[in-house]
Amino acid sequence: MIVLRNGLVDVGAGKFVRADIIVDGDHIHSVTESAPACGLAVNCTNYAVVALIGDGGEPGRIEAGQRADLVLLDLKPATPAVSSVMVGGEWRIVNGVVKGLDATALESAADG
Repeated sequence: MIVLRNGLVDVGAGKFVRADIIVDGDHIHSVTESAPACGLAVNCTNYAVVALIGDGGEPGRIEAGQRADLVLLDLKPATPAVSSVMVGGEWRIVNGVVKGLDATALESAADG
């Protein structure tokens, strides 16, 4: 389990509230005001948390039971920027770095 703590969570209709999101496996278990201590906790105070694909095919509302395809938007820059991306309950981009990507091979191909 992963607990995303105190993020600004998209609850739909253009509204965001501070909440904890519990991710169990590849799905969102629950969205709650204060999750119990369990699993790995990630402090999301400086992030907005949105679904990668919500209603209408755009980033959007977080709901229990959804697949855990989430985007953390860094709230510190003037315009929120993507910081991290979770797909199916696993981090694929963390702090702007793609996990599992062979950067050397990519750089070599780009130069060739």
